[in-house]
Amino acid sequence: LPQAANASSLSGFYQARLVSAWLGVGNPRRGLYAPFTPADGRLHNVTEVAEGDDIALAQYRPEERGGPLHLIGTCLNQTSDDASGLFNADRKGQLAIASARALEVGPHTVLRWDQPTAQDSAQGADESRRSGTLGRWIAVSGAAVAPGAGSYTSRGWALVMFMLGIRLGHWIESPLAQTLPWPKAWLWRRAPKPLMLWSEARALFFGPARPWWYLSDGGHFDNTGVYALIKRECDFIVLSDASADAGYRFSDLENLVRKARIDLDAEIVFYTREEAAPLFSLAGDGLTVLSPDGLADNSTRRGVLLARIHYRRSDPSGSAHGGTLLVVKPNLHAGLDLDLLAYAQSHPRFPHESTGDQFFDEAQWVCYQRLGQDMGQALDDRWLAQLPGW
Repeated sequence: LPQAANASSLSGFYQARLVSAWLGVGNPRRGLYAPFTPADGRLHNVTEVAEGDDIALAQYRPEERGGPLHLIGTCLNQTSDDASGLFNADRKGQLAIASARALEVGPHTVLRWDQPTAQDSAQGADESRRSGTLGRWIAVSGAAVAPGAGSYTSRGWALVMFMLGIRLGHWIESPLAQTLPWPKAWLWRRAPKPLMLWSEARALFFGPARPWWYLSDGGHFDNTGVYALIKRECDFIVLSDASADAGYRFSDLENLVRKARIDLDAEIVFYTREEAAPLFSLAGDGLTVLSPDGLADNSTRRGVLLARIHYRRSDPSGSAHGGTLLVVKPNLHAGLDLDLLAYAQSHPRFPHESTGDQFFDEAQWVCYQRLGQDMGQALDDRWLAQLPGW
């Protein structure tokens, strides 16, 4: 069976852990947040599997009850094509955005779940089966350790992970019609699992040109999550840039600015401190718009980055349609609490430590929590109301 390639990887285990740790809490059958006491007391333990922990992505619509509209970013890996044997040597993939309504591939293609293909109709697949589950897409969006890793794909590293069985990526059936030559079509129909495993071992992926697609962490294409919002030409975007960037090199922002310009014809231009000053008329604000260089200086005030977005595709003149990008990035400043500054002196990489550290002690946990709280309290509506587009 084609799904046997997924069953032989760690993607199923990873999905199960994420579902039990995060989605299970929102299951009303457990009575953890609703005025309801389940008859089975085991349902209070989220390490136990319960019906309703995971739901079909097509049915996940929190925006209908006042919640956010969630977009889940993944990377469709592609290292080669049939015409030349080559592909974009930098990207090695394209962004695939899943939501309750559709799967978007690249800057243009939109594949709606409620529009079945001929194959879906023949198999009797409904909208929920086509979309998969929320837990599966969340697991794919966090599948950072995989043989296919977008721009980070390396054949040597892929072979090592394949041999060790460390594979979090996930194969899904292509929703697009395929026109492969008969030998390739026959092989993918009769022996998909060996072809999938061969692709993972060699880090050889053909993107949307095959009946099965290999998906991995959306950060392998865009680690900020803002690409999908610029594609929608939003008026105001808040980016929480929490990447491990102790040297303040802004590599994720650099990647976003370049891809927005190339793919979406959108130009992101950052304000200097002097350019942003006329926007603020209220005195006594504890938050300052800094330049990228100023954000790296820990002796400055509490700071953020601010940028204009010019959506040139819909407004070639750049005179009317634009947006604002507010970037919140962890940085230290002179007004922080004494214990937090002392912790930073003894831990030079704070607050940009790698997520490889999965076991926080009390001091580490409290310092990160307090740093986020310090910034969140400063970003009040009074200050935000002075920004264009808020």
